[in-house]
Amino acid sequence: MTQALSKRRIISFSILFILFILIGIGFLVPIPYYVMKPGSAMDVEPYVQVEVPQKDENGKFYLTTISLQEGSVIDYLIDRFSDQIELIPNEQLLAPGETDEEYEREQRENMEESQHFALISAFQYTKQPIRVEKIGLEVFRILEGVRTGLQPRDLIQKVDNQAVTSVEGLSKILQGKQVGEKVPVTLVRKGKSITVEVPVIELPGKPNEPKRHGFGFTAFVKTSVTTTPKAKIQTENIGGPSAGLMFTLETIDQLLPENLTNGYQVSGTGTIDDKGNVGQIGGIQYKVMAADRQGAHIFFTPKDIQPHDNNEKIAKETAKKIGTKMEIVPVANVQEAIEYLKKKPYYPAVS
Repeated sequence: MTQALSKRRIISFSILFILFILIGIGFLVPIPYYVMKPGSAMDVEPYVQVEVPQKDENGKFYLTTISLQEGSVIDYLIDRFSDQIELIPNEQLLAPGETDEEYEREQRENMEESQHFALISAFQYTKQPIRVEKIGLEVFRILEGVRTGLQPRDLIQKVDNQAVTSVEGLSKILQGKQVGEKVPVTLVRKGKSITVEVPVIELPGKPNEPKRHGFGFTAFVKTSVTTTPKAKIQTENIGGPSAGLMFTLETIDQLLPENLTNGYQVSGTGTIDDKGNVGQIGGIQYKVMAADRQGAHIFFTPKDIQPHDNNEKIAKETAKKIGTKMEIVPVANVQEAIEYLKKKPYYPAVS
């Protein structure tokens, strides 16, 4: 009897040990996918600093995030049974030859541009003084196989003694050059201004398109924004351009004497441009879930305008699926979001 019991225990422990090993392997073994799932809804106010007297208000603006991380076998199994996560193939997220580090830097650059556009939109809306200056092109990534005198993070200011503040401007200068011709480029590298000779190449393009000349790199336009009163937006571990709308609304709220939230917990997402237009983003269903978990009353989503737009549709479908009481409000620009808030009765409504 004792021997039989001992054998059962050994078998049971062996099975548990094997299961433990298999689960560990499931968490550790990577798969060629990224996992997207709900992130969090974060109060925007700590990220936006405007040098004006602060006011007391009950409402808040929340930016919403998604969680994105490398997938594992366990994630692959969970994805079969849950609509709380989504597997994104690596090639859909990363450009050919792009590393995780480059992707993260790209998201930080997109965030910086989004912050500048938010300040521009907010100060233009409130008719406050603002000065915007394009200071050059920052080299992001050298195309694979291209030999050049440029390095990532170089800030190009002049090409052939002509100021350069856009990719289009650079293309115009180089279109008249010969392939292989070396052109003087004035740039800032690690804080020092230098001039290097960079050869012109023929850029890869689609069939039947005119041939284009360039240096073989991707770039970001670097901009300097100066405001009165002084304002800045600072984030640490948040990347991408999708918080643009909420940054803009929070900045406007701090600039105006009235309470823009009207006492509501206002969440949302959407890119912003320098004209205040709201653009589509990815993973909106997970942002709706994050906002609902925070207890938000309102969720601003980019309005579906173009045939391929789907943020408004997905946001409304997600809200219905999770049974939220949160209002889903599609907007095409900042003006529409503000007009909606101004029409709302103060919360909590007094009967």
